[in-house]
Amino acid sequence: MEHKVNDDFLGCLIKDLEQVVNDQKLN
Repeated sequence: MEHKVNDDFLGCLIKDLEQVVNDQKLN
């Protein structure tokens, strides 16, 4: 159960990181 929550949390973090990387590439 705790692992599942961790995966969801990491997934959100990775999504945010990917968006930041995309923003950096645009600039």
